[in-house]
Amino acid sequence: MLSRLILMSLIALITRSAVCAADERSEVDREILGVWQLKFTTPDGIVRDPVVIVGRQYEQYLAWQIVGGEAEPFKSARLKGEKLTLVIEPSQEPDVTVTLEVELDEENRCTGTGSFRSRSDGETGQWKLTGKRLTRSDFEEYQTWKLEFETPDYERHSPLVTAVSLDGQRYAWYQGRDHDLPARSFKLDGNRVELVVAGQTGEGTPIEVTFRGRMDGDRVTGTAGFKLGGESGEFPFEGRPNSESK
Repeated sequence: MLSRLILMSLIALITRSAVCAADERSEVDREILGVWQLKFTTPDGIVRDPVVIVGRQYEQYLAWQIVGGEAEPFKSARLKGEKLTLVIEPSQEPDVTVTLEVELDEENRCTGTGSFRSRSDGETGQWKLTGKRLTRSDFEEYQTWKLEFETPDYERHSPLVTAVSLDGQRYAWYQGRDHDLPARSFKLDGNRVELVVAGQTGEGTPIEVTFRGRMDGDRVTGTAGFKLGGESGEFPFEGRPNSESK
């Protein structure tokens, strides 16, 4: 279900995003962030293997499942002890609420249960699940980039972007000062690249940033446009590879 190409620039943090603020996070917290491939059989007999991304925004956990190459957010993500509870209302089945409860079983492995409830007729069901955290070697291609830019409020930023490809699809991950987030979308057309990242400020104001650039050898340059509440603007950015590519 995952694609693998140049947005590895955003997801390179997949295996390292949990290191951010390591001294302030528990071991479980550091291990839970990243990209997970789950596997289970639902009550209707269908074997499913969704890709789920767990991230962080300030002190709040967030999670997404990958659908059609794009990230669809879970309604909530809560960590209590060693149990992570995820709740989603899938876009393809809007009448259903799905809850996943998973625990770390061993390094890069998890086990748990899934359940669903239909809001229209009250039907319910439950199943067992297993999962593994995807690491660098699981991807077909893997690249990390360090971006550099200054926002209109004169703040300097140096986020890492990891781009990966898996099963012919591309994904990216953005690790900034306060965020470990998957890209909302990523497009690569020749040497042109577009990356969209969405999140919130510390005060809860929605923000969306679209990076549009051109790749020239080991350098990418371009302009980032942002929407912050009712405000908008843009600023230049540039980036270079941060580690070896695969």
